Amino acid sequence: MGFLEVVTLATALLHREKRISCRTLARLFELADACCEDLKFELVHAKRLALEHEDGVLIWAEQPEITIHEHLPASEVCEVRALPQAIERPEPEVPLAEITSAEAERRQLTVMFCDLVGSTELSTRLDPEDLREIIRGFQDTCSKIIDSFDGYVAQFLGDGILVYFGYPRAHENDAERAILSGLGIIEALADFEPKSDRDIKPSVRIGIATGLVVVGESIGEGSAKEMTGTGETPNIAARLQGMAKPNTMVIGSATHILVEATFRCEDLGALELKGVAEPMHAWQVVGLANAEREVEESGAADSFPLVGRDEELGLLLRRWAQSKDGHGQAVLISGQAGIGKTALAETVGAQAKKEGFARTTFHFS
Repeated sequence: MGFLEVVTLATALLHREKRISCRTLARLFELADACCEDLKFELVHAKRLALEHEDGVLIWAEQPEITIHEHLPASEVCEVRALPQAIERPEPEVPLAEITSAEAERRQLTVMFCDLVGSTELSTRLDPEDLREIIRGFQDTCSKIIDSFDGYVAQFLGDGILVYFGYPRAHENDAERAILSGLGIIEALADFEPKSDRDIKPSVRIGIATGLVVVGESIGEGSAKEMTGTGETPNIAARLQGMAKPNTMVIGSATHILVEATFRCEDLGALELKGVAEPMHAWQVVGLANAEREVEESGAADSFPLVGRDEELGLLLRRWAQSKDGHGQAVLISGQAGIGKTALAETVGAQAKKEGFARTTFHFS
């Protein structure tokens, strides 16, 4: 979770509760001391949305922009100014997924391009209203599936859709979410029935690429502002989409590295992509891999030994020992992406396997 997201959620919580301690905020958002101080400074001094009471208690400022000087006479205690129109209190019910920043951000994104196949040919056969109905149905179907995997529809490009996974909210499995969305779209379009009487079955081509993207408001004047991504990754995703056959999905090498253990892919070799200097290796996603494959078969738990996790590993092994003695245990491992949660769990799982116990693993999207 980014710092700006923490500020937004802390503001909403403070607005609702009216009083909250810094210790509670630190525990809720797992903040280090320095981050907690930065959060307090942002709420009290930068945004003037809170007043700091004794013992680190923050009080919601009914009239923000109040400055307190504890050691001055009562007549000089505070200066009150009206809340500027530009600083409005965020409402707690605003979904986090709708929070976007106007400033450009450098992000690791998985970018997906979806394109309705044959729309140009359809435009010569159909009445414009019938064609609009098909394109609108295609976009609505795709949007619902993309939203279910927390993807962000950046643009509707005529009969195409540009989607970001990893913005504005990042997940540690954004590449998997993108591919699951693509598979869901292909499956949903197979059952898509337009309202017109014509026997038309729309199909889709999907291209996916992963890499660094700078995301920010589109350049230009006027009210039609959109969040656009700049960099090589969106271009590669668009070119891969152009290489895909109808109702198939093609992914780039960076995406394949992230998902090769989860999905079955057919190697397409090195493809010449327009606008890309070097041939790029690409794969066509066939479907999900065998979900029952044991992680230990790949040697993942042995290939990446844990370093500096003796305390956490010791706790898990003690719980495992209690479980073997008949005292059932449940442990939740949580934390930021990339800190080694999976490696920690796999190390304990590998130990159970070595001791001859059967192991069952469940995966959830």
